[in-house]
Amino acid sequence: MGKKSKRSAQPSLDDVLERPWCFYCERDFDDLKILISHQRAKHFKCGRCSRRLNTIGGLSVHLSQVHKEQLTDVEDALPNRNDITIEIFGMEGIPEEILQAHHTRVTQLYFSSDPHRANTGNPPPGGQPPAKKAKIETAAEIKERLKLFKAKREAAAAGLGDGTPEHASDGAAVSQPCCENHLPD
Repeated sequence: MGKKSKRSAQPSLDDVLERPWCFYCERDFDDLKILISHQRAKHFKCGRCSRRLNTIGGLSVHLSQVHKEQLTDVEDALPNRNDITIEIFGMEGIPEEILQAHHTRVTQLYFSSDPHRANTGNPPPGGQPPAKKAKIETAAEIKERLKLFKAKREAAAAGLGDGTPEHASDGAAVSQPCCENHLPD
């Protein structure tokens, strides 16, 4: 038995946006074949003879030729998505403005569904962290920081440091032998 790959429990935003979804009912699916099967079973099914067609146009032609009826709207569709003049097959034919609205809605749901990410501001997996704001110091702050640094260095040189090598008064390191074989010249 092989090892399981280490993937995050939550898919990335790109993975969520790439999932196929039904134009008529906004349901999303694992792959395009399942979406097409759903559309045929729920939205393009003849109510008279249970025949399943590939598009709403095909269903309209079937109803008018076989049953002598006119199709008025798409079955089991959202109220604003039951227009029979829009020809949809799988993900093909979805109007651009509806596609953009879907992407916006999915993105908002993605970030609002993860409270940790919303609270911490961490980027999504694989995303870039936000750019850090540059710290700008005034001349007085830089001089104060330099003064503290020199004070710490002088304390270390006087032997009051934290075990770092001692320095001579001119700032050069004092060489100490590591053993008898390596005495300084």
